[in-house]
Amino acid sequence: MADFLPRRDANLANWAKCFAAHIAADPQRYGLSAAQAQAFAGVQQAYAQAHQVANSPSTRTLSSIMRKNGARRAMKDMARRLARLVHATPGVSDTMKAGLGLALHVDGGRAAVNARVPGLRLTAEAKPSRRVKVRLRDRDSLRKGKPRGVVGAMIFRFVGERPTTRPEDWVFVGNTTRANCTVPIPPGLPPGTKVWFTAAWLDGRLREGPWSMPVMMRVLFGWTALPGNAPPRAMAA
Repeated sequence: MADFLPRRDANLANWAKCFAAHIAADPQRYGLSAAQAQAFAGVQQAYAQAHQVANSPSTRTLSSIMRKNGARRAMKDMARRLARLVHATPGVSDTMKAGLGLALHVDGGRAAVNARVPGLRLTAEAKPSRRVKVRLRDRDSLRKGKPRGVVGAMIFRFVGERPTTRPEDWVFVGNTTRANCTVPIPPGLPPGTKVWFTAAWLDGRLREGPWSMPVMMRVLFGWTALPGNAPPRAMAA
């Protein structure tokens, strides 16, 4: 099985939060028990808290980093155990697995994600929801929805005047198996703040393709699509 867990702590913490929320909403749907979902929520929260302490300048010490690494290992071990149970459960579709952020047991699709770049369109939901509707499409085709060989997409965001070119500065929002989805805006941002979004297609083994051109919206003032700087990682011309 391809390793489905993000390598960077920030992205891993966001992945674990999304995974915990999905399985907690309906554990039996994925072949899990309520106790297993609750146990994962515990290790996820422990890792999130340890990660926050270890990354704060005022509390970043060798001991806090060691605690974070221990919490990270515990969370990853449980995530892999639960993933094996989900994969072994009849009736859990590939779409459901991809929605959890799990790699699929399929080959192919690599050429599709390498050759295709998503196009994004943003629409701010009615206030005070502070959520954004994201519509994904094949940038180089008139065809709506995902290209063939693509099972979903990764979505990232960045808050700033202009989009960063540093991959580590983009925040992983989550995976989606749908061409249309809804993502949150970070709380506490003042009106007029620029929030940028970018996305990459995923193949069946959750391997990502080139990132899209970033698209920007201003908090509470609708959305505006701007090309900005090229996001990190190679994009198709």
